[in-house]
Amino acid sequence: RVTLVSVISGLSVAGVAVGVAALVVVLSVMNGFFDVVRDLLVSYDPHVRVEAVGGGGIERPEALAAWAREEPGVVSATPFVEGKALLATPEGGTLNQVVVVRGVEASALDAEVERSIRDGAFDLARRDGTAGIVMGQALASRTGVYAGDAGGGGAVALEGSRVTLLSAQALSNAIQLYPFGLPDQRSFAVRGTFELEPTYDETHVFVALAEAQRLFQMPGEVSGVDLRLADLDDAGAVRERLQARLDAEAPGRYAVKTWYDLQGSLYMVMRLEKWAASAILLLIIVVAAFNIVGALT
Repeated sequence: RVTLVSVISGLSVAGVAVGVAALVVVLSVMNGFFDVVRDLLVSYDPHVRVEAVGGGGIERPEALAAWAREEPGVVSATPFVEGKALLATPEGGTLNQVVVVRGVEASALDAEVERSIRDGAFDLARRDGTAGIVMGQALASRTGVYAGDAGGGGAVALEGSRVTLLSAQALSNAIQLYPFGLPDQRSFAVRGTFELEPTYDETHVFVALAEAQRLFQMPGEVSGVDLRLADLDDAGAVRERLQARLDAEAPGRYAVKTWYDLQGSLYMVMRLEKWAASAILLLIIVVAAFNIVGALT
């Protein structure tokens, strides 16, 4: 009953079982990790985004947003302004940092961002001549600023720290047009802090859409229009239809991107890791199957 062929066959069967089990477990973990990362990124990234080709601004954004809402499956379409600026803390702060400023309408903000508020409130309105700003918890801790305390009825019981934003456009104009003057710096009051993802929290701040247009000198223009869909899997189909309509109206002027295109390099790395792990574990099954065939032969 105990022969060399029987031992080899038993080991081969056990190898196939272990290889298949490992392959199933690794694929399940990889797929689950991909879904977690995708859901985290999509919480502040749109499902579909419409941008101007070449990085310019989009004129008449409300008309484009209304046009996008006509597409089947589109739940909301909101214009936004995004750019980089220098964040300075004039109240004795010693750390200045380049941040990504995102101008949005507070009423159109995704619920995931609102749930991530840790201190204060998501208040971007202008009060007493000062506009509000909401930044990441990690960025606030690093720069030594604190959020205000929102009182009842939308009033601010305790004003937060003051910060200033200096955009590259303002600095360029100060050098070219006003060589002996100071660049135009916008002052904001910290009304709240959020906590989404460490890398995002350290580099992103939110301001009102109108304030971002003034900061980046884009009167009446926006950086793009973000679309939220009823079903995330319909992003590809919506992009194809919307791109075809935009190309028919203004050829080569607009670019439509899905959530996968916005973070394509990260998603591609995760997919390569999954396929590499699958190929390596598949070798275990191939070797075990070869041993079984050899033993039977």
